[in-house]
Amino acid sequence: MTDRSDADLLETIWACERQVWTALERGDARAERAALSPDFLGVYPDGFAGREDHVAQLAAGPSVATWDMSQPRCRAEEAMSVSSLRQRTPDGWIDVSSQDTPAA
Repeated sequence: MTDRSDADLLETIWACERQVWTALERGDARAERAALSPDFLGVYPDGFAGREDHVAQLAAGPSVATWDMSQPRCRAEEAMSVSSLRQRTPDGWIDVSSQDTPAA
């Protein structure tokens, strides 16, 4: 990342990602709802979930104990919608699905 606007975009996206995970860690349904689009679609091993399904998991409190992410990357060459699914295996995390769609 050499361009300042790329760095600004990366920090913006990174802040959004932290907002979601912090809400899950704190059990903050209001913050979680605010961070997700009304037409949010989560893709999980047991199926799909909309925003309210995703927020409902916090009714009993936090849904994650801790989280950590590192080495963020942002490539602003082409606007894309990207969704990835990962599975934990005995050997570590593997990517089991990825969907990339050019933005309209």
